[in-house]
Amino acid sequence: MKAYIMKGSSKGMTSVDAEGNETVHPKRPEKVLAEECLMHGSSLSGREESFRYLTGCRQKAAVLVSEEPEELWFPTLSKKNADCIWISYFHAVKAFPAPFNQCEVLFDNGMRIALNCSCHTIGLQMKRCHVFLQKINGTAEKNK
Repeated sequence: MKAYIMKGSSKGMTSVDAEGNETVHPKRPEKVLAEECLMHGSSLSGREESFRYLTGCRQKAAVLVSEEPEELWFPTLSKKNADCIWISYFHAVKAFPAPFNQCEVLFDNGMRIALNCSCHTIGLQMKRCHVFLQKINGTAEKNK
């Protein structure tokens, strides 16, 4: 996947790429992630379970689709929520408050996208992904 974010829609999903181009796909983000996980040797539920086990986080599990190339996605809401947006962790840099109770996400290419979610949630999800990656790479402190 080359997308930076995936937003569910009534038609399936809309993805936004590095240039800001939006593309409509017939499948919901969760279905796309499930298929991508299977293509890389695991199931979506297995990837979510691993994230929960290693981080102790029970809500909004991120999904490591593949380690090479690095592809890790985190949700802004429960994946069952129709308004859930999936963000590519390796492209997201920082979250900033934006007008109208939105959160603006800065990506590694300088692109900024305003989302209808809290900056606290984005920041927390990014921290959880960081901890998760430290643990699977063996760089986290033992017994932590």
